[in-house]
Amino acid sequence: MRKYVLLTVLSIFVLACGRTDQSQQPSEPTVDTAAQAKEFINEGMEYLNQQDVVNAIGSFDNAIKADPQNPENYMVLGQVYLRLRNYDKAVDTFNAGTRVGPNYGELFYFLGAANAVRFHMAENTQTAEFYKNEGIIAAKRSVEIFVQEQDEEKFKRALALLKSLEEDGDIGKTPQL
Repeated sequence: MRKYVLLTVLSIFVLACGRTDQSQQPSEPTVDTAAQAKEFINEGMEYLNQQDVVNAIGSFDNAIKADPQNPENYMVLGQVYLRLRNYDKAVDTFNAGTRVGPNYGELFYFLGAANAVRFHMAENTQTAEFYKNEGIIAAKRSVEIFVQEQDEEKFKRALALLKSLEEDGDIGKTPQL
């Protein structure tokens, strides 16, 4: 009797482990979520036009929550953080976007640029080298993507960023974005 109970419990466990739970799988955005995210982006742009940065950031964040699989939503929010010179949040946002869009070259380019700025603003050599290396990795990835896409203009811009990071050892000279 114990064998049968144990065998039944084991069978249920094996079957349950093999099942795919749809609630744990990443979902494709529906038309509704994509449209809702676009509304949030438009709303955020309106707030930016009104110089209301706090509400703009909230709207862009809501766009990410509505459609977290769209790398463009991360791109918009990350660029706002760059313009605000909040480089840590920009890097966090671009990093999140690259996980969603691993072939979205602009995200990697701006991630590299934000790390380049952090490199130049770093107060110690160890931190500066970390930011520089992160910037190089991101810039290389953007170069690769733009080569694959045969986008010559973006390729040249990404290559210039990569070269400046590889050749630059000067902490304290902030590059232009």
